[in-house]
Amino acid sequence: MWNCLFSPKTGGIFTRTCGNKQFGLRRDKDIPQILTRCRDVYALGFLGNDTYEELEGDVQAKLGFRPMIDTQARFALATLQPRRAEIGTRINDGEPLVVATSYPARSQRIAQRLGFSIKELVVFGGSVEASLQDDPSVDVIVDIVSSGNTLRDNNLEIVIDELGGVTLGAVWQK
Repeated sequence: MWNCLFSPKTGGIFTRTCGNKQFGLRRDKDIPQILTRCRDVYALGFLGNDTYEELEGDVQAKLGFRPMIDTQARFALATLQPRRAEIGTRINDGEPLVVATSYPARSQRIAQRLGFSIKELVVFGGSVEASLQDDPSVDVIVDIVSSGNTLRDNNLEIVIDELGGVTLGAVWQK
C-alpha cells in the first residue's frame, strides 16, 4: 500500500512539487521511519491505524497519530471452509491455535479478547490467505478484510468478523 507523505523537503521517487511544498508517495511501513528521522517539523504522513499499532513502542512514542477517515476494511479471523466449525469450537474452548498474520500485535490482542492462546504466530509480509494452503499447521489467519473476495478465492471463511476497523490517519513527529 502507498500512502502520502508531505514535507517541504520530501524529495525522491514519486514526489511532486507544488510551490515550496513537496508531496510524495511512500510505502506505509516506511513513513514512520522517515518521520522519526526527519528534521523537518512540518513533515506529515498518512497511514492506517493497522500500521501505526504494529510499531514498536519507542517509535510510537515519537509519533502523533490522529484518526481521519474510517474505511470499509476491518480485521477478521478466518480459516479454510471445511474447518470453520472445528475452529469455532476450539476458540470457544480456549485451545491454542497457530495464527498466520501480518499483524502480530493485533493478533495477540484479538486472541486475548476472544479467550484463546496462540500456540505459534507465523508472521507474513503479505499473501496471508495463502498460508493455510501452504502450511497445514496454520489453523487461522488474522487479516484485513474488505469485500471478502480474496478469502473466498482462497477457499477461506470468516470465523469471527468485525475485530476492529481500519482508519486512515495523519502521523507526524512529536
